[in-house]
Amino acid sequence: MSFADTHSIVRWRNDPDIAAWFVSQHKFTAEGHERWLGSKLTSPEDFNWVLAEKGGPKIGALSIYNVDAVAGSAEFGRLMVGEASHRGRGFAKEACTVLLAHALASGLSNIFLDVKEANQGAIRLYLALGFEPRQANAEGLVRMTLQTR
Repeated sequence: MSFADTHSIVRWRNDPDIAAWFVSQHKFTAEGHERWLGSKLTSPEDFNWVLAEKGGPKIGALSIYNVDAVAGSAEFGRLMVGEASHRGRGFAKEACTVLLAHALASGLSNIFLDVKEANQGAIRLYLALGFEPRQANAEGLVRMTLQTR
């Protein structure tokens, strides 16, 4: 992800069909996104990618963050297929599969995420990727983990 992606990220993140599934419900602005991205670009704990169809347009984003190399853990998320025409076509699953394979190969052994309990589509995806539900909290978030140890 780069500053050149700001317009797309802001547009996608403000789409009501996407925004509803994020914990943070504030309106995204270009300035706010660039300030956030500036703090993440040099972080050894936060990695963010823009998804693109092979040889095609940018269609979404995903991240792995809060990386603790010593503990072998990280948080997975910020997943969105922003372009409505690309939703439901397997792009999210393919991107997640590739990213998780690289994360596990790099030594991470405990990857976790929080997903809204009502987001059954995302939960089905995460179950298919090997995540297991661990607990739900009072805010309606389900913690899921992918462990290799």
